[in-house]
Amino acid sequence: MPDIVDLTNAPPTTPPAHQVQQRLFAGDILIFRNQPAIHALVAQADRMIRDAFPETAPQTITQAVARDPFVRRAAELRRAYGEDDQVLEGWRRALGACGLNLSRTYWDQTRLRINTPGDSHHSRRIRNLPAHRDSWGSMLPQQINWWAPIYPVQAGNSLLIYPDAWDRMVDNDSATWDLQELQRLRAQGDVGDYPLLPNALNPAQWGEPVALLPKPGDIVAFSAAHLHASAINQTGQSRYNIEGRTLDADAFEAGDGAPDADAQAPHVAYHWFTHCVTGDTLAP
Repeated sequence: MPDIVDLTNAPPTTPPAHQVQQRLFAGDILIFRNQPAIHALVAQADRMIRDAFPETAPQTITQAVARDPFVRRAAELRRAYGEDDQVLEGWRRALGACGLNLSRTYWDQTRLRINTPGDSHHSRRIRNLPAHRDSWGSMLPQQINWWAPIYPVQAGNSLLIYPDAWDRMVDNDSATWDLQELQRLRAQGDVGDYPLLPNALNPAQWGEPVALLPKPGDIVAFSAAHLHASAINQTGQSRYNIEGRTLDADAFEAGDGAPDADAQAPHVAYHWFTHCVTGDTLAP
């Protein structure tokens, strides 16, 4: 059974990159507590959020802004966050502080997520994510996910992990989810209702979820092979978090990684990952 492990920010207790990787590939969920670099990222995200939504506290913004302007401004905020050079530099510092070797680290785009209460302000990008493994989409068992809240979270609006499903076969629709088809539809500007990611199909196989409750300034790392989902948010409070995905070149070249129990997508998402310093793309 995977463990949830707290790690402090003191250098002597920060494990080196290979130890971080091996624990994550074994299913452990690591929470790096009270990280100065994460506090800096949280402060920057908070400023950007409040600039985008000055009407009221970010957690209750859906009570003050109608759905259409909210969705439009949220999209602009998310785009600005992903393109901000200071954000990218902050993520480099944060990942290095968590023990990653940046010279061997590839990453996907860093993201700011919003999960609103109820469904009145949902959109394609603002919604409760169903149970899934990220590895069903990327087909890369070396992928690691990083997740950090901007404001305090509670069980009802946080991230859920299903540890019982760690290395267990779970029915899913990854075999019929085609990354290249999604890219083709995006290029045409007509994605329609094509799913953003493959989904788990049979809740009876998942086991009981565990709600992760890191504090602002903490960051959670877990393998992309973990089954996870958004809690169905009925708290009345919007959740804001930042997240990223990384891949270690040494693990990739060695064919190391987490167990692959049930991924069946027809394409590998090599192009999602670029070197976090040089920008070079990941090559098979």
